[in-house]
Amino acid sequence: NFDAVSGLAQWGDGAGPLLRVDTALLRTVHDLIAHAELEQQTALQADWRDLAAGHREHVLWKTVLRWSDGKVVTLGARLSSVRGADGQVEQVAALLDVEAPHAG
Repeated sequence: NFDAVSGLAQWGDGAGPLLRVDTALLRTVHDLIAHAELEQQTALQADWRDLAAGHREHVLWKTVLRWSDGKVVTLGARLSSVRGADGQVEQVAALLDVEAPHAG
């Protein structure tokens, strides 16, 4: 999950092994996006802004993430806005699917 205002990440226990990275290095959704293919980062940021602002309820991501140690994973993600009692988006929930990692 990501906080809709700050982008702070709350990773589940299995996220690090799944992503093949120490999730402590991914404090925010912006840290995650920074590891995506450069040509996709602008579109991913726009998706994030739309979700956090409540303009869209769901987005699907398919991108390659490159870690500083040379590991590479293909990430599929469904991100969904979660609204509070006042109707404002409070969180963005993410369901991740990572394809088998491959060499960088």
